[in-house]
Amino acid sequence: MSELFEEAKKEENLPAVVQTQEDRLLEKVLTSGNIEVLERYIALRATEQEREARIAFEKAFSVMHAEFPEIRKTKKGHTGMYAPLEEIQRVINPIIKKHGFAYWWTSEKVDGGILEYIVISFGGYSKKSPCYVPTIQSNNATNPAQAIGSMQSYGRRYSIIDGFGLTVVGEDDDGSLGKIEDEAAPFIEQIKKCTTMEALRTTYVKALEMTAKNKAAQGLIALAKDAKQRELKNGTAQ
Repeated sequence: MSELFEEAKKEENLPAVVQTQEDRLLEKVLTSGNIEVLERYIALRATEQEREARIAFEKAFSVMHAEFPEIRKTKKGHTGMYAPLEEIQRVINPIIKKHGFAYWWTSEKVDGGILEYIVISFGGYSKKSPCYVPTIQSNNATNPAQAIGSMQSYGRRYSIIDGFGLTVVGEDDDGSLGKIEDEAAPFIEQIKKCTTMEALRTTYVKALEMTAKNKAAQGLIALAKDAKQRELKNGTAQ
């Protein structure tokens, strides 16, 4: 009998369970027994969790980004100095690790080249940034494997710069690939400034006409158009 009395005393001293508004809402949904309402609740909750994760990502990213130093060119290429991938990683990896971020790359073959994606992750939320790399033909100086390696290295270097918003000191020119970006750059900037779908379509068509002889530049422009199109559809355009 005394044991039951002692057990009852323990239960009386247990802290009260605080029920949140979300808990009460879930309880009502489960009590209703309506599967459709439950599915809508789960979908809405997943959307809210993703939004919260994105906000946390962006806040942490902003703090981390403020610590990134300027990246300096330390390697000589065919047409000038540039910042090699290993040097970029040596500088920023400790900062990225410090703030709890991680990143990796994935590749996808497309017409005329490859898309090299960098995926940046934090707290369950990931951001994916692509870099289009036109096909580099092998020659007497490079075999096919070396050409593919050069394409991948270029894609990873530029995607990490773009994905983390790094500043490279001076002109970073890595041969013909750098020239392709130079030709596409003004049209990409015009696309970024579009505020309506109609303006985006007009700007994109004009850009393709002006770069008709450069399929690689058109690939970069198409990526910018697709990204802007997603922004406009999602209502996230600045």
